[in-house]
Amino acid sequence: ACEVDGVPIANLKSYRVPSGPWLLDIPPLSIFTESIFGSYAPGVRTSMGDGFYLYLEPLSPGGHTIHLHGGITGSFDTEVLYHLTVE
Repeated sequence: ACEVDGVPIANLKSYRVPSGPWLLDIPPLSIFTESIFGSYAPGVRTSMGDGFYLYLEPLSPGGHTIHLHGGITGSFDTEVLYHLTVE
């Protein structure tokens, strides 16, 4: 979910962008080898990405909030609240 100044972004799923696979070289002692999501051995692995990308029109001068919330059902949840001041 995403809200800008308390107004929900409609049809958020239309902003979802998956990426094709790419090669990821996992170094020793990294967030991938010691992670809450599991540990992966160092080496080259195939990876993919998936996310929501929004492009906002310029915000008017003054204070604004952007509230983001998402996760993976049953295993991961995240929430971010940005307080912005546009001059």
